[in-house]
Amino acid sequence: MLICRSLSLPRSGQLTHLALTSYVMGSYQYFVLLIVVLVGLAVSDVTISLHKLLAAGRRVQWHWAAPAATFLSVVLVTGEFMSTWSSKNGTIWFPSVLSTVGLFVLLYLGAAAALPDEVPSEGLNLKTFYYSNRTHFWGLMTLFMAAQMLLVAVNPLNQASPHFLFFVGQDALVALVCASLIWIRHAWWHALCIAAFLSLELLNWWGLKLG
Repeated sequence: MLICRSLSLPRSGQLTHLALTSYVMGSYQYFVLLIVVLVGLAVSDVTISLHKLLAAGRRVQWHWAAPAATFLSVVLVTGEFMSTWSSKNGTIWFPSVLSTVGLFVLLYLGAAAALPDEVPSEGLNLKTFYYSNRTHFWGLMTLFMAAQMLLVAVNPLNQASPHFLFFVGQDALVALVCASLIWIRHAWWHALCIAAFLSLELLNWWGLKLG
């Protein structure tokens, strides 16, 4: 597929000529385009929900937990996308495509659940929303982390890594912490876990770059 064309401008005393250069997309780039759609949906959903909250003005009673969970979702979506892009595998097998798409669907659902879709006319308390919605949001986060741990564990390439047990253990621990947020309501525990989870993800993804 020819997706990029560039013109070579003539120099003085030379004949005008047209130089066509092409960039042929490989199979992995087509796969990444599919992931980009899911990432775009997640970020778009968060942006629209945030816009509605801001537009509602004083009808919204703000609380830190829901925005913090939303920011965590955006960091996860962005980090997982950059990790997927940086892999740049030449050949992609169907199980790998299916599992990766499944993970990003879970990330999208989590991002969509982080903030309310609408602000009712009588107003909205974000603290009440967050704690009444925690089973939905943290249930999805638990499912995502458990699925990611399983995929890391069954990959033969990961099993050969000297850091295999560390990464499997890390995902298992985070999945358990996410599950605890479903059952434990204490604000200090939610604040501690969200801060730790966010710090861990930022540390994991900070060194990644596109290109």
